[in-house]
Amino acid sequence: MRKDQREKLAGLSERLADFAIDAADPENWGLTTYVPKDMTDDDKLFSAGTVRLASQAVGLLIRVEQVVALRNPLFDDVDEPKVDNDIAAAERKAEALLKRVMSRNGKAKA
Repeated sequence: MRKDQREKLAGLSERLADFAIDAADPENWGLTTYVPKDMTDDDKLFSAGTVRLASQAVGLLIRVEQVVALRNPLFDDVDEPKVDNDIAAAERKAEALLKRVMSRNGKAKA
């Protein structure tokens, strides 16, 4: 994942956290003063929808946090010159080791 994508997800995570906290607070559901037996069908539907929205917001927040926390090096931005230098250094070491092994067997080629 690119750095800019990770930053966007982190910003989204912060906004989702604010929303999820507000949505999950029963005081914000607007129906805390009602006794369930006194609620109309519309009130019950609204209450259930509000609770469902809060649950979904928290679930989405958790999933976004998991994605932000993933640090898969295959998807991170890489410093291309550093990678090229590392590969070149590994190739030089392998070549030197191969020459050493070949010289021990008396089959060295210059």
